[in-house]
Amino acid sequence: MLKNILQLNGVQELNKEQKSKLSGGGRDPRPPVTEGVCVDNQGYFYFRPCTETCDDGTVPQDCPI
Repeated sequence: MLKNILQLNGVQELNKEQKSKLSGGGRDPRPPVTEGVCVDNQGYFYFRPCTETCDDGTVPQDCPI
């Protein structure tokens, strides 16, 4: 029954080969060597070169020394 419901909703269960081809869900959370981490006012992080400032005027965190 669940299989029928999933098919009606347009959801397809992946087979073993399809599952093996899937890759991760997003960018690696570690910044590149020349970039630091900034956090916006909604709590989302983004990368910014260590020579620049974040959108809120702060310095990027975790920059190499």
